Amino acid sequence: MDEELVNGSTAPLGGTPTGGNPQDWNTALAGPAPVPVSFDVAADSSVNAATDTPDGASSATDRTVDRSAGPATKRAAAAAVSGGGGSAGADGMHSDQSEPAPPRPGRRGAPQPTWRDPADLPAVQRAHTGELGEKLQLLSEAAAVVQEVMGSIDVDGLNDAELVALTQMTEKIGRPADLARVTTATVVDYRARTGLGRDSLAWKLGASHHTDLLTRLTGASGQEMKRRVRLGEKIAPRMMGGTVLDPVFPTVAAALAAGDLGLDAAEEIVKGLADYKVHGRFDANPADVEAAEAGLVESATGSVYG
Repeated sequence: MDEELVNGSTAPLGGTPTGGNPQDWNTALAGPAPVPVSFDVAADSSVNAATDTPDGASSATDRTVDRSAGPATKRAAAAAVSGGGGSAGADGMHSDQSEPAPPRPGRRGAPQPTWRDPADLPAVQRAHTGELGEKLQLLSEAAAVVQEVMGSIDVDGLNDAELVALTQMTEKIGRPADLARVTTATVVDYRARTGLGRDSLAWKLGASHHTDLLTRLTGASGQEMKRRVRLGEKIAPRMMGGTVLDPVFPTVAAALAAGDLGLDAAEEIVKGLADYKVHGRFDANPADVEAAEAGLVESATGSVYG
């Protein structure tokens, strides 16, 4: 018989979300609850009957350390707040894309999730129609234009001035896409988080847990998806008691939205100030932390926000 998976995984916002960062409960994403949409499943498919499992393993096989931003930002952040205290956070990690690993075996005898390709689900197919479908088509066309234009340029044959201009332009067109990847990954992670059980988006699509779902949807590594989510949780609006609050790092969020700040610099600023602003350590003056955030963003972009 046909089985139906009902979308609507996100519980009412404002409570304490469960997941990998309980100390950061105040970063629950703000936004409307998803509209219930049925995921139609083929008659011969089995019911997805496994709960989410912790994301303890990454599907990546090749990993490289991205140290482009360096430790200077973190040292500056710590010095700005505590007058020379130690830096917070580690260098950002970046992994090459790799095929997602199959779900890990669960308890003996426990039913395991069965992955369903979203492209084969009628509900996802319907998402490509209507208003959203038009926007998805525009994004697809924009990506095709970028590929076509770049394919027509002989980069090695450019003179110095042309190479400089092209480098700046490619960075400009890449930043909105970078932010979109962070935003979508963070929302998917929230709706597929551990603790939602059968309401989890990961459960409904047959992934073993939220990171497994993200790697399957994107083809990126688990480490890369965790990297995006860690940043997204700090730059997304929050909901508390029915009130929408600014992101934990509003100045960083504004600079990212404007396309003036790269992800690597944003990560370093967030990591450098997280212990002071998020975790409540070192008894820092909030005004000093906000001033440090604004100063670091201005130093990185040359612009003032807020």
